[in-house]
Amino acid sequence: MDSDSQSSHPESLASTSSKRRGPTRGIFSKSEGKKTVCINELGQPNANSEALGSAIGILVRSHIPITYKSYADVPSEYKKKVTDTLNEKFEFDGTGVVVGKYLDERMNAMFRSHKYGLKVKYVKDKDPAVVKEGPIPPNVSKEDWRTFVDMCNSEEHKTISDRNVVNRSKLKSPSTLGRKSMAVVRHEMAMERNATSDAEISRSEVYIRAHTKKDKTVQIPDVIEKLKEIQDSNPSSQQTSVDDALTQVLGNDSRGRMRGMGAGINKTVFKNATSMITKNLKLEKEKMQMGEKIEILQEEMKNVKALLANMNVPQTTASVGVVRSGGSQTHNVGGSGGLPNTSTEAPPVSDMLIGKKCSLLNYDYEIVAHGEIVSVDPLLNVHGSRMGNGFYKVVLVEIIVEDADLFKNDGYHYTLGEVGVSGFVVWHRRFETCESSILFRFFLYIEVLSSA
Repeated sequence: MDSDSQSSHPESLASTSSKRRGPTRGIFSKSEGKKTVCINELGQPNANSEALGSAIGILVRSHIPITYKSYADVPSEYKKKVTDTLNEKFEFDGTGVVVGKYLDERMNAMFRSHKYGLKVKYVKDKDPAVVKEGPIPPNVSKEDWRTFVDMCNSEEHKTISDRNVVNRSKLKSPSTLGRKSMAVVRHEMAMERNATSDAEISRSEVYIRAHTKKDKTVQIPDVIEKLKEIQDSNPSSQQTSVDDALTQVLGNDSRGRMRGMGAGINKTVFKNATSMITKNLKLEKEKMQMGEKIEILQEEMKNVKALLANMNVPQTTASVGVVRSGGSQTHNVGGSGGLPNTSTEAPPVSDMLIGKKCSLLNYDYEIVAHGEIVSVDPLLNVHGSRMGNGFYKVVLVEIIVEDADLFKNDGYHYTLGEVGVSGFVVWHRRFETCESSILFRFFLYIEVLSSA
C-alpha cells in the first residue's frame, strides 16, 4: 500500500540522518515543478505514484492536528490545505473520475497511521503525567500534545483499541504488497500481458497476487483454489463485478470498499465508473474507426493528386476558408488550379471554437448546462494548474442541472450550481457539443488531407 511506515514518529520537513526508515521528509524542497502521476480509468494512481504517497504523509503530519478522534471529525479547511498543496505539486495524467475520493481515503489512512505511530512510540504503557511533561514530538504544539495524551488514555479510546486488537487477530489474509497499492499491481499485471487497459485485469486476479508472497507461497490456499475453480468453470466470473468470483467465495463486500480494488473504490463508485468506462471505450472505438476512414481518404487524395499530375493540371495545396455573407458563413476548399477561390485563409481550428456556443454533458451524456467557449489552450492556468489537453474553458450561460459535478473543481466549488451563471468551468471536450462541431470535424479532415 502506498503509505508511510506506521512504526515511525513525525519529523520536521528538514532532512536529518536516521538509522531506520522514518516518515518521508523534504520532498518539496526541490524546485522541479509539477510531478506527473498516471491514473487508471477509475482515477487511481497506477504509475509514478511513490512521491504522491510520500507527499500525502508529509502534508497530513504537517497540517492536520492530532487532537481529532477520527478523520471524519477533521474540519474541511485542514483537509483543503493538504489537497491544495497536492494540486500545486502534482498533475494527474488521465481521465479517471475518483481521484478526489482516492486522495481523501489516503489522507484518512495517513492520519490514523500518524496518530498510531505517536501513541506507540511516546504514550503506550507510560505514565501520562510524565509523557505530557516530557519531550514533545516535532510539528506538535504543547497544548495539542497534552490533549492527545489524554485522549489516548481515555476509557473510550482504550475500548476501541482493545476491539481493534481483537479484530486484527481475526485477520486471516493480510496483504503481502507492503507499500504497493492494488492499482499499481493491476497496472503491472496489465503491462506484463501487454493489455490495452488496466480494466482488463480482474480484481480476483489482483486479489490472488496480493495474497501470494514473492516465493510464490499462497497465504490462503483454500480461498485461492476456490477462486481459480470458479474462474476456470465460468470464464465470465473473471470479469470484475459486484457478483464475480471473489464475491462468490468471500461473500459481499463490506460497506465503503471492494476487495482487490484499492483505495477510492466502493460498489457505488464502481458501478458509476464502469458505465463511464464503457462509454469511453465506445468513443475510443469510434475514434479508431474515424482514423481508419481518414487513412482511406488520405489514400484517395494521393490517387487524385497522381491523376491530376498525369493530366498536367496545375495543382496547389488545398486551403480552407471562411466567407462571411449576410451574417452567415460558407466553407470552401479550393486552390489556384484554375478554380475560383473566394475564401480567405482560415485561422487554426482551435481558434475558430472561441466564442462558440456549446452544451455541457454529464457522464450519462445528458445536457446539464449551456455556455460559450472562451479558451482551448491546454497551457492555460486554471485553479492553480494547467488546463490540460482535451479540456475547454467555458463561461456558463444557462445551468440546467444545478447539482451536476464539475470535471475540475477549485476546492471551493464542486457543482455547476455552486459556480453559477456567468462563472467559468473547465469541461472535457468529449462531453461538449458545439454549434460548430460539424465545422470542427470538417476542418480536421481537411487539415489531415491537406498535409498528405
